Amino acid sequence: MNDKNELERVGTVGYTGRMTITHQTLLDEEGKPTAAVIPWDEFRVIRAELEEVEGAPLSPEWKAELDRRMQGIKDGTTKGIPHDEVMDNVRGRLAQLRKEAKQGA
Repeated sequence: MNDKNELERVGTVGYTGRMTITHQTLLDEEGKPTAAVIPWDEFRVIRAELEEVEGAPLSPEWKAELDRRMQGIKDGTTKGIPHDEVMDNVRGRLAQLRKEAKQGA
């Protein structure tokens, strides 16, 4: 790979069971995904669905949970975890689960 943010992979992703999104993934110099490029018509469908849900009210339980978590961040009792660290942990755990599943099969 020579250029930063080179278009490296082309693929499809199932979306809500109603459509398949064709996309290209932008990768950084280390080969990590940084963005996805999708056709404009498919973006418009996703945006419309997200806008529809965006205004939906939260249940009192979810609102209380979010308020509690935000307060923890504000007063310093909750430590945030960087996104990259979370994703590395998730990928590591998934790899371990796959390995265990293969061993048990």
